[in-house]
Amino acid sequence: MSRGRPEPRARRSERSRRSVRKITGGSEFAYKAKRDAEAGKTEAGATLMQKAGRNEACPCGSGKKFKRCCLEQVENQERIERLTVERDRLLAERERLEMIRKDQETRFAEASSEFDEIDRRSGAVVELIKAGRVDEAETAARELVAEFPDDTMAMERMGQVYQAKGQPRAASDEYRRAVARMDALGDGHFCDCCRARMVKAIRRLDPDRPAPALGRDPQ
Repeated sequence: MSRGRPEPRARRSERSRRSVRKITGGSEFAYKAKRDAEAGKTEAGATLMQKAGRNEACPCGSGKKFKRCCLEQVENQERIERLTVERDRLLAERERLEMIRKDQETRFAEASSEFDEIDRRSGAVVELIKAGRVDEAETAARELVAEFPDDTMAMERMGQVYQAKGQPRAASDEYRRAVARMDALGDGHFCDCCRARMVKAIRRLDPDRPAPALGRDPQ
């Protein structure tokens, strides 16, 4: 055969087969074990490879010690399997975190939208009080409190309406309710200056009863 021309694939395959049979004493079983183990096609072949000791004869039938023959291939396969498991775990974790992120974004958008609505309607109550339209301000404030009963801004607006109507005790009660709600929420969930403003109003409007502690007063 000319050196310049490549050997046909079928002929190379046959020569390889004959070579393996020669090494394994012509054993067809040994040849198949080697072929299947190398290709990873049979569970039995893979199990034999995994159980073989480093200094034992290689299950592929080559006659070499396992460590000098197929050990590296088996270790590489095991490494691939471990990395595949880890990859799948990381993908699942990324999917879980992505779901959490989307849920938090949705919650934030909803909370932001609610805050904007309360802020808008709260501002309208203040403008009505300033314009002397106290009855309209009271109606708007009551609607705000009914719709957002736990919101401290709504409580404060109701207190301001009572102040405008000349009812200091009722105004003080609303401010006390708002301050108590802020204290229950804890630091970071309310505006320090808003709390301090209402505590000062309580002391001024209802001096005969104990007032909440002033706490931080940025002003």
